[in-house]
Amino acid sequence: MAIISASVLGLEVALMRTLSISRWHHFAYLVVALALLGFGVSGTYLGLYTPRLLPRFLTLIRGLTLALAVSITLCYRLAEALPLNIRYVLFSGEQIFYLICYQALIFLPFLLAGVLIGLTLIRFSSSVHLVYGANLIGSGAGPIIAVGMMLWLPPARLIQAAALAVWGAVFLWRTEPETKDFWWRTGIPLFAGLLLAIELTTLPVPVRLDPHKMLAELQRWQKQGDAHHLVTRHGPRARLDVFESSRLHYTLFAGLTATTPPPDQSLLLTDGDTAGPIFRIKNQDEAAILDHTPMSVAYRLIPGARVLLLGETSGVNVWLARRFGASHITMVVENPQMLELFRGPLANVAGHSFSGDDLEIHVASPRHYLEYSKEHFDIIQVVGAESMAAGVSGLLSLHENYLFTVEGMARCLEHLTPTGLISITRGLQSPPRDNIKILATLAESM
Repeated sequence: MAIISASVLGLEVALMRTLSISRWHHFAYLVVALALLGFGVSGTYLGLYTPRLLPRFLTLIRGLTLALAVSITLCYRLAEALPLNIRYVLFSGEQIFYLICYQALIFLPFLLAGVLIGLTLIRFSSSVHLVYGANLIGSGAGPIIAVGMMLWLPPARLIQAAALAVWGAVFLWRTEPETKDFWWRTGIPLFAGLLLAIELTTLPVPVRLDPHKMLAELQRWQKQGDAHHLVTRHGPRARLDVFESSRLHYTLFAGLTATTPPPDQSLLLTDGDTAGPIFRIKNQDEAAILDHTPMSVAYRLIPGARVLLLGETSGVNVWLARRFGASHITMVVENPQMLELFRGPLANVAGHSFSGDDLEIHVASPRHYLEYSKEHFDIIQVVGAESMAAGVSGLLSLHENYLFTVEGMARCLEHLTPTGLISITRGLQSPPRDNIKILATLAESM
């Protein structure tokens, strides 16, 4: 029971990470909803059919365990094979059908797991405390194990690992004494295990990228010879990818007054989406294009400032602060693997932007850093908000940022010097939506 519970919760975590990479972060919420729905429907099913199931419990429980092991990997492969394009669901009946099929395939393993766990709890009601205890231990350990394994394995591989663990649990169920059929007791599980082993060792892991994600675009460039993939890192927080290309000229919000072109760049991606450009320069003098961005306004108003960069990713804003003579830069990075990249394989590429006597780096969420820090700054630049505002497609409409709350903005204000500034740069919307909300939040926090 503990193995099955751990595998199911590990599967849920792995699916959340995998679908955040291949699709969009909305699908992480979808996985949670479908997992809860699966267990809910299983309760209804057991309420109706338990009297018919209990007499054949031992036979059914092995069959359900084996079916769960097979469904974990098979349903994921079938779901990823569907030509689902989430942007067109509202405009295409075909895409609505694909979305329903996609949800049904993700839902099925959790339905089987719910029936299996629920039926076991009913069957052993006299010692339910032991069964439920094993269930809780597995449920608690599964996500922890999955998160730890993400440091070494891609999330899609963890889906296969969950299937393999459930398959191993088949042999731990005691068979009925009268069951003499070797093929049913051992042959079918071994055959299923052989298929899982073949799938695990020979077939590529299916990760069908949304064609509109930047990672998919850069992979197309790579096939054309227009881009070169530098590095990939998998982790529980995000998948990090870095590409270099002569076709990259990404400088967010650069104005028409710029007289110099952007420097050579690489592009950092998190979960397949753009996180920011990496300027391939050696010093701040080569970052002249940053003078023509709205982010530079705060630095022009307060020369030699003590600067706090909340949520910096690619090091561009470090160059900006240095270009305007910041006396000290404190940078808050959420992902420790990102810091390892910029101080390791990307150090030369990024011009050692994550090093220097003027730079102090903290690995924490921006909100957490503001809670425990006692320092005060002349400029607090909310780098994590620097993007085009959420579009009408709604792809970013559910992307939460815990810094943009009344309490979060209040913490920012508390860490300012008396003449300090908060710098938040966002894209325009028509009609305005996100930016008005940010202004209202700031006003309420004062």
